[in-house]
Amino acid sequence: MQEKHNYKQYLSLGIISFFSVFMVAAFIASFILKDSQGTKEYSVIAGSNEQANAQAQNTEIPDEFIPRPAPSESSFGVPSASATAAPISLQENEYAQALRTQLNIGVRTSSALEHGQKNAAEYHKYIVVQDINTVKSSEEIVGNWTKTSSDFATHFLIGDDGYVVQAVNMDAIAHHSNNGTKGANEKFHVKNDSRDSRSSSVPDAGMDAYSVGIGLVHREGKEYTEAQLQSLDFLIRYIDAHYGIQADIISLADWRESEKSSNQFVSYVSVYQSKRAHK
Repeated sequence: MQEKHNYKQYLSLGIISFFSVFMVAAFIASFILKDSQGTKEYSVIAGSNEQANAQAQNTEIPDEFIPRPAPSESSFGVPSASATAAPISLQENEYAQALRTQLNIGVRTSSALEHGQKNAAEYHKYIVVQDINTVKSSEEIVGNWTKTSSDFATHFLIGDDGYVVQAVNMDAIAHHSNNGTKGANEKFHVKNDSRDSRSSSVPDAGMDAYSVGIGLVHREGKEYTEAQLQSLDFLIRYIDAHYGIQADIISLADWRESEKSSNQFVSYVSVYQSKRAHK
C-alpha cells in the first residue's frame, strides 16, 4: 500500500512539475516575442494612430530613392548642406526621422514667414500643392521670401532638381493658400481661425490654419521632372509620419478656382489622392 501511495504521489508531482515548466516556457516565449515586436513600435505624435503605426512598422524606404544633394552655394552665400538639420518642434517617430534624412531637406525657416501656430495635429487636415511659376531655384525663391518678409510662403518648396527647401516650420501657419473661392471655408470644413494673424481681415481664408503648403518650382506648359515628383512623394510620406495622420491632398486650384489655368498639379490630384504618390 505504501508503494502504491508513493507512486500516486510521484505521478502528481510529475504532472505539477510538467505544467509549471510549460507555464514558465510560455511566459518566456511571450516576453521574447513582445520584446522583438517592441523594436518595431514607434510613438506617433499627437496620440496613437493605427494607420500611421502600421505604416511606420511595415514600410521601408526603397533603395532606389536617391537623396537630392543641396546646391553648392545657397542664396545666402553659405553651403546649403550645412543647414539640413531640421528644427523639429514635436518629437518625431523613427520612420519620420528616416524619411527626413533621406529627403535631405534644406532648412531656411524664418519667423518672418510665420503667421501663428497650428498648436496641435488636430488642425492638420490638408496638404495643399501648387505651382510656383519661375525659373529660379528653390533656394533663391525662399531667400527672396525671407529678405522681403513676404506675406506669401509655402512650408516646403521643391525645385525641378528634386531638392526640397523648408521655409516655414510645419507647426506654424504659413500664408500659402490665402483666401479661397467664395464658400470655400464651408466646402472644406475650415474656418477663419484666431490662430491665424490674418483670420478676420479677409473672407474664406481658413485653409492656411489647417494645412501644410508645398510649392513646385515649375514653368507653365512643361512637365514636372521625375526627381521633383519623387521628392514630392517622399515629402508627403514624411508629413504623414510627422503628424501621424494622412491629411487630404488638394491642389491650390481646389481651394481657389481662379488658379486652375496656371496650376498643372490639377492633373495629378486624383492620383495623389488615391495613391499618395505620382504613380
